[in-house]
Amino acid sequence: MYATLPGEAAPKLALAAAAECGGQDDLAARYYALVAGLDPSVADAAFGLARVRLRAGDRANATVAIDAIPDSSSWYLIAQLCAVQATLLGRTGNDVGEIELRSAADRVERLQLDPGTEQEVRATLLAAAVEHRCTRTGPGGDPFLGCPWRERDLRLALERCLRTSARLSSDADERIRLVDRANAVHPRTWS
Repeated sequence: MYATLPGEAAPKLALAAAAECGGQDDLAARYYALVAGLDPSVADAAFGLARVRLRAGDRANATVAIDAIPDSSSWYLIAQLCAVQATLLGRTGNDVGEIELRSAADRVERLQLDPGTEQEVRATLLAAAVEHRCTRTGPGGDPFLGCPWRERDLRLALERCLRTSARLSSDADERIRLVDRANAVHPRTWS
């Protein structure tokens, strides 16, 4: 099919997907990049390229691939959420730098999300920020997701997020899990 229609995106995407499924990430990346370079609105190519780059440990270029999806695409919102996930994937707050956390938070603040998704994403970022901030000393910086960059304030914001998520959840077990998690992150007091 590729030889018959060499200028079409579909055969290249099929070859990329087959190569990816076969564990040939270098070949898959080549075809995904070819399609994504010709037409950035082909979200399948951008997501595929991001996947193979993430497996190669190249977070920065995985995010670049996702960012190529135009804001006019129906996949734009999902792409932005995937970019946030790519920042945190397989890492703790200690592994993620403050600049990366702030960049992901800025990305989230620009999006129009439904309340449940917004609370979930904010909780993920706040948890990473709390973990990052717990190991650092010194003064706080600019606000992070609307709260001061101090451990106590980040914990309180995370707690609020988790409690809001619990209220939004229709699953009783999930509500209990979220409230337990909110209780666990609440800043310690002397009493």
